[in-house]
Amino acid sequence: MYYYIKDNKILAKYPLSTKEIYIPEIDSHITQEEFPDYGVHRSTTASVTIAEDEYIVEYSIEVQNGLPVQVPVIAKKTPEELKEQRLQSIADKRYEIETGGTVFNGIPIATDRTSQALITGAALAATIDPNYVCKWKTSAGFVTLDASTIIAVATAVRDHVQNAFNREAELVQAINDGTYTPDIEW
Repeated sequence: MYYYIKDNKILAKYPLSTKEIYIPEIDSHITQEEFPDYGVHRSTTASVTIAEDEYIVEYSIEVQNGLPVQVPVIAKKTPEELKEQRLQSIADKRYEIETGGTVFNGIPIATDRTSQALITGAALAATIDPNYVCKWKTSAGFVTLDASTIIAVATAVRDHVQNAFNREAELVQAINDGTYTPDIEW
């Protein structure tokens, strides 16, 4: 953001995409190259280092030595904000693991939501027809799966997905019990 400053006060703000600005005192437009000569400056950010994820950092703009500076305003998160953030982080990690794929007998199997649905459909077909055989596309190429293998793949995928949800449930319980610490691993 660019700030037009006069007498140590911010008079106007402009987006960084601004190429020229009208300055009433000279009744003329100035280009980006001339901005500093007329008190139009790009904001800078004061550096801040904080521990972990327990703080909220917001920035206010202050004029320091005639220049706009983004000054960090640091506030400790409330217990409710911290809990909500941790719950969301755990849910995000569960989704990443759930949909990140698994390996069955050395064959990589996709476990994104669409793949889970396709595997479920193939398992249903294999359950209805024990002679069912299909070509299944994996990241390593096509493989031929018979009915019993399809059911085994579906079971492995279901176990993989359920394990992700089970771990999420354990971590949520730890948060609710007050025993959760950020160093607990998945």
